[in-house]
Amino acid sequence: MRMDLEMFVTNRPKDLLRREYDVAAIRSKFQQPYDDITYFGMPGPSMLDVKEWGDYLGFIIAVENKTENLGIMQMTAGSLGLSDRTQILQGDVESILLNWEDDVGEIPGKDSFQVVNLDFEGGFIGFSNILVHDLRIDAIRELFRRQMHQQTSFLLFLTVGFREKRGQEYDLNLHHIREELAELGINAQDTINWYLSHGVKHKLKVYVPHLIEDYGRTFRFSLRAYRCFHYKGTGNVPMMHFIFDLKYSKRIVFPKRLSLKSILNCPLFQVYSDKVEASPVRPPLIVGGVESGFPSSRA
Repeated sequence: MRMDLEMFVTNRPKDLLRREYDVAAIRSKFQQPYDDITYFGMPGPSMLDVKEWGDYLGFIIAVENKTENLGIMQMTAGSLGLSDRTQILQGDVESILLNWEDDVGEIPGKDSFQVVNLDFEGGFIGFSNILVHDLRIDAIRELFRRQMHQQTSFLLFLTVGFREKRGQEYDLNLHHIREELAELGINAQDTINWYLSHGVKHKLKVYVPHLIEDYGRTFRFSLRAYRCFHYKGTGNVPMMHFIFDLKYSKRIVFPKRLSLKSILNCPLFQVYSDKVEASPVRPPLIVGGVESGFPSSRA
């Protein structure tokens, strides 16, 4: 029987990111051979991430929370010639990261990962289900803790949906950043005011890297580079996609921080069906900030 994956919808902006920017980040971080590169993520039944990145991955751990999709994923892995190096775990990714086993008691086949892909379509923070929010935050922290114990640097791909009407957490974060910079003798008032007066996507562009960097520092990781993209997902839902390059350091307790100025200055990229452009709407730059990011495969 022919396997029909049309029901598992992606879209052209997401495909463009996956094909050109995500894979470019993997290529720029890791050198051949790629046998030691372990992927842990949520590729979906059609396993589009794995299909696109398979040449740069060794062992693949694919997480799926819908039982009816497990067989389809197994067939997909077989059709891609990846069955012998693919493990499919059943359950919510947060639960698997926190408990280190899936719903049927199977544990991940590797102790740490070089490429992690987390996709939170329902949001990451600022939505009504606070229990889900806490679970996701705890799962991110546990990921960092485990990676620290294995002394493993990694790429983190993080995709989140968001709602335009929610943003109090993001405003509070901006006020905290302003205070941190003021303590360093840096006046960021104009830049912070710009963010406070603009939409959630701009605030989220600052919030998530700041959160990831703070968690990274706690567990001996430095955020070496990142890039942030905005696009419309399936059903026209606004989405943010982040690429983080996280470097483990065993010599220092608190690795050197990516500049707060860099986080504020880093541009937001808008993804269309056939192109990616830096948003023309940008805040006043803080002098001395260093923008950070990855090349695309078009570079």
